[in-house]
Amino acid sequence: MALPFLPDDHHYAITAVTTRASQLDQTVVAGIATFLFDRFSAAKIIAGRMRTLDQLALLQCLMEESPECSGADIAGLFARIRMARTDRNKIVHWLWGKSEHPDEAVSSSVTVFKDGERRTWTAQQIYEVAESCMQSTHELNALMTLKHDAAQRDEIVNALMEVAPKGAGLFDLD
Repeated sequence: MALPFLPDDHHYAITAVTTRASQLDQTVVAGIATFLFDRFSAAKIIAGRMRTLDQLALLQCLMEESPECSGADIAGLFARIRMARTDRNKIVHWLWGKSEHPDEAVSSSVTVFKDGERRTWTAQQIYEVAESCMQSTHELNALMTLKHDAAQRDEIVNALMEVAPKGAGLFDLD
């Protein structure tokens, strides 16, 4: 049931955030599996038991240590991901209320034993959080593709090395 005081644009924007944030979360887990592809069983256990913030920290370390990601602004990417996730939590978990302005809505953190927070949002601001989640997902996928391609190439080289004669020139794949 929709909140009657919340404009439709806000409902749609909130839905976009939940969808894009979910895609981002799944991409983080896929990233861990990608960067630990040779230890997939361990990656499954590790990632499956970690909180999302710990998964982010692990994936950031894996990417920073990966030669395929050298030159990429990994720290900047993960700072943007953390900011998007913080905004996502405010959008998804805070209570929504009416604003004095018709194009804005108010979200508030009402948690026992903590100081409350309050923020007004336009639908466009909420959509920007969804866009940030989607952009981060695309950036992670691009870096995962680099790792996957390099890993796949290494597997091919190792397989060829077992059957090909030395010096055959089959390993100049760069």
